[in-house]
Amino acid sequence: MLRERGVSERMIESFMLQANETVAEHYNRMHVPFLYRVHETPDEDRIKDFVDFLATFGLQVPIKKGQQVTPKMLQNVNTEVAGTPEEMMVNVKMLRSLKQARYSDEPLGHFGIAAKYYCHFTSPIRRYPDLVVHRLIRTYAIEGTGDNVQTKWAEKLPDIAAQASTRERHSVDAERAVDDLKKAEFMADKVGEEFDAVVSGVAGFGMFVALPNTVEGLVHITRMTDDYYGFLESQMALIGERTHHIYRIGQPVRVKLEAVDVEQRQVDFSLVPTADTPTTDLAVPKQPRRQPRHDDHKAGAPKPGDQASGTMPSARPATPTVPQHDRQPGQGSRDPWW
Repeated sequence: MLRERGVSERMIESFMLQANETVAEHYNRMHVPFLYRVHETPDEDRIKDFVDFLATFGLQVPIKKGQQVTPKMLQNVNTEVAGTPEEMMVNVKMLRSLKQARYSDEPLGHFGIAAKYYCHFTSPIRRYPDLVVHRLIRTYAIEGTGDNVQTKWAEKLPDIAAQASTRERHSVDAERAVDDLKKAEFMADKVGEEFDAVVSGVAGFGMFVALPNTVEGLVHITRMTDDYYGFLESQMALIGERTHHIYRIGQPVRVKLEAVDVEQRQVDFSLVPTADTPTTDLAVPKQPRRQPRHDDHKAGAPKPGDQASGTMPSARPATPTVPQHDRQPGQGSRDPWW
């Protein structure tokens, strides 16, 4: 059963956000070395690509040339697509347009939650950056904020920030590997069964699908035998040359479990033909064909959760959207964000 976030949990998350912002702002105003959680403003080129992508769905973001994007602008996009078939696809594309959150000794702001000052303070028993923040607070309270104390921390914090950011990514990779392993074990005795699913990622070698129970697997393009499918990156879609069938993120599909490799943590599906598969007038540019291999997805192409992004933007004063940089499409909270 999927775990749902109740009102009390969302309230606690809001309290934690406020605590983290308050602590970060307080020590910034003291002008002392400190460890911040930062999420920088997205690159202009990536945002332009995202705006062009939205235009294909008739969605407009009021960003003028040279104007800096704000969390409020992107939050308005989230609101506009909420409940539509394009919602998941737009959210994934938005995530890939954002930078990755990290730790820094400079107060660079947190774009994803629209905070000028932010740190990780609330979880010192399970996250090292929070422990460092508590040590900083204790040091300044007991030893004061003299030049010797500030010099000591100013020398240490850049390396601490870099190490913490690196280890965070490694821990996320380890967590995903364990999740994939346990899900493969769960599906191992279900080969041959059919499931309802949603397309959670699209690439040139096929598409990823997510089941309601959060299990995710690959429909390799070699298993899409009703047509020759080409990848249209601007639409994040696979399109059939003859049938004009289109598959893209957020689309419901029916799949059959073909194989499970527990050791490799892989789950493979095939499509079950349905009469209501959507079609399109879009065409994929002609390219030289090559015979696709079933291991193409191991050659460095990203899985849906591998976007190099930070968090979903949140507009204040509305309740902040839970940052998504540790999520994969179709999965619940991965719990480390506050």
